Amino acid sequence: MNNPHVLLFLTALVWASHWIVARGIVPYSSPASMAFWRWVAAIAVLAPLAAPALVRDWPAVRRQWKPILFFGTVGTVLYNWVGYLGIRTSTATNAVLFQALTPALIPLFAWLLFRERIGARTAAGLALSIAGVLAVVCRLDAGVLLGLRVNPGDFWLISCVALWGLYTACVRWQPQGLDPLAFMLAVMLAGMLTGVPAWLVDLAAGGGAQASWPFALGVLYLGAFPSVLCYVMWNRGVRAVGPTTAGAYLNLIPLLGAGMASALLGERLHLYHVVGLVLILGGVWLATRRPRA
Repeated sequence: MNNPHVLLFLTALVWASHWIVARGIVPYSSPASMAFWRWVAAIAVLAPLAAPALVRDWPAVRRQWKPILFFGTVGTVLYNWVGYLGIRTSTATNAVLFQALTPALIPLFAWLLFRERIGARTAAGLALSIAGVLAVVCRLDAGVLLGLRVNPGDFWLISCVALWGLYTACVRWQPQGLDPLAFMLAVMLAGMLTGVPAWLVDLAAGGGAQASWPFALGVLYLGAFPSVLCYVMWNRGVRAVGPTTAGAYLNLIPLLGAGMASALLGERLHLYHVVGLVLILGGVWLATRRPRA
């Protein structure tokens, strides 16, 4: 498949499906075990492709182990653990809508960590996006916020989005010169350094996963498609059309995800979802829009 626009559309579709599949199999597993087995599956899929490059680049990986450990901890098991904890009591619709907030959060973390300047337009976009999130969280009812009756799952999902915003803002720490697949496999393996202890603690606390076909097929899908194939398709699409054009396809994720949640999970799309999505995407557009020269 050589058409980059088809690749980018499929990437958005599969990344949106991540939360639909996760919501479908979350009854079969604790969040920690679900995250752990997803990345075990991803490593099993990626290793045959990336292992030779990882062996070749191993000296560079050893020298750069600190950022790799950071990316592995924040961007793999912890990110999914927090997200799956949230989706147990929230909805897939909320999950995909909150994901749209990520581009607006990246400048915030860049300011907090690297003191990059936040312009007035970016700040206004961030505020507008946060207003959209609050519209979804409180369901357009201020009394929900004032009465602290917000669904805890929504807070976990927002924390999940914040982790990915942090990961993306710190991508400047990515070691240079590493084969992309070798770097991806190294990050996944580094994530296991924190993922395995978390999984063992989860098992000791009575967690774990049911040995069932829905769970096995679900984690295999999550490991193979959103975790590995999408990154390959995304990188190829970005190289072909450029990051600006490719980035526009990310706006399809909440739209496609909300549609799938309605069609496959029977979740209803409410007015507050529509209002929230408009505010979030409007804020992202404002925060990421570049002024004309």
